[in-house]
Amino acid sequence: MENILKRMYRKLLFICLVSMVMLTGCSENNNEDEASKDKDELLMEELKKPFDASKKEEYEKVVALLVGDEPVYVDEAVWYVFLIEDSMKVYSQTYEEEIKEPYWEQKIEGGSTMGQIYTDDVIGQIAYNKFLADKGREEKIELNSEEIDKKTEKIWGSVSKEDIEKYGLSKEGYKKMISNWELSAMYLELLGEELEIDEEDLKNNNPKEEFEGKINTEFLIVQNTYVDKDGNKQTKDNATIEKLQEELDKARQDVINGMTMEDAANKYENVSYYTSSIYKGTNSASGVFEENASKLAKGEVSPIIKEALNTYVIRRLEDTKDLDYEEYIQNMIKEKKNAYADKKAKELSETVDVRTNEQVWSYIGVGKNNS
Repeated sequence: MENILKRMYRKLLFICLVSMVMLTGCSENNNEDEASKDKDELLMEELKKPFDASKKEEYEKVVALLVGDEPVYVDEAVWYVFLIEDSMKVYSQTYEEEIKEPYWEQKIEGGSTMGQIYTDDVIGQIAYNKFLADKGREEKIELNSEEIDKKTEKIWGSVSKEDIEKYGLSKEGYKKMISNWELSAMYLELLGEELEIDEEDLKNNNPKEEFEGKINTEFLIVQNTYVDKDGNKQTKDNATIEKLQEELDKARQDVINGMTMEDAANKYENVSYYTSSIYKGTNSASGVFEENASKLAKGEVSPIIKEALNTYVIRRLEDTKDLDYEEYIQNMIKEKKNAYADKKAKELSETVDVRTNEQVWSYIGVGKNNS
């Protein structure tokens, strides 16, 4: 390919030089148009080249699709296919065992197979990510190459040799994919910054009072019931419940003496640890947990509280309503910016022509035989 381009460039340069002597010269615009035309023609030739799926070592040289005039190669595309099929592996295997037909070949309304629908989705996602990533490159967005390398090594270490051989996966292909993912996400974030949001107005329409009455707790608990062989909930006998309460009381004493609740739960076999944030009037029907939690000072540990289903000990944690409210507002801002960026990006991407290598996708599409 490189030699062809060099020969074409030398030929074009020679024609221009002769024309400058004989006539008035070869214009710069004509050069650019000709070069652009040559590039497009060369890329179209790439899409039409015979594809040998068995030569997986050459996947990095085979064009899977063009996004505008920018190529995406097979070594990157197969990662998208692998990740889809791998995420659906358990479900598809269960389907095939029960229904006795290939999962990806099942017909969907309209006549398309499940594999065709997912392949179209994969192609669309590749094109979308590539388009946004290239926009990010135009904006001079820089990736953290060390982080990309770390992510590549991590995923590579988790993929089986069987899948590597089956799909023709490579480290370089994954690095291309994750780089485009990261760049597209960063470009979307940049697009979102175009939207100006009045934070004060947002707060006025979402008052802080909604976060009043919030109580943060952590607690230790033992169960007073069990489920029998028929699936029915039964109450444990009194002797067992007393032993469980004694175990819980020991855990409570450890907490009072400085042990964390989580460590105390790990120390005793039947004691479990949980955290919970409750709002006044929204807890259990009995309201016992809420009532006892609201009486505690920050950091205070309750006495043992016994209910029909379980017995527990509560500690009230620091209030976080101010932080929670600010996080709530910032999340709203982020959601609005993300929605704006997604809409803007989709509008931009719809103007780009996507051309696929049909030979390639007939072999590597979702649900195809990649062996």
